[in-house]
Amino acid sequence: MPPYFAGHNDIAFAGGYHRPRMAFGPFNYMLENHCRRHNFKLNPHYFGKPAKAVFEYVRDVMEARYGDGCFFMVGDNPRADIKGAN
Repeated sequence: MPPYFAGHNDIAFAGGYHRPRMAFGPFNYMLENHCRRHNFKLNPHYFGKPAKAVFEYVRDVMEARYGDGCFFMVGDNPRADIKGAN
C-alpha cells in the first residue's frame, strides 16, 4: 500500500463556534479501520499543524544552525500546542 499523508490527526478543533467541529482525525481512523478490515496495512504519515516529528525536525535544524536557546517558537493555542515548545 502506498504511503498515506494527512495534514493532521486531530479529532476536533478549538474555536469560538458554539458546537464542536470535527477535524481530519475521524476520517483517518475510519480509513485505517477500513483498510485493516480488508487486510491492507495503511502507512500513515501525519504532518502539518506541526506533528511531534515536524516539531522535533525543525527544533533540530534550528539548533544546528543557530545553537541551543537562540531562537523562539510561538504557538497560537496553548491547549493545542506541542509540549516541549514551551
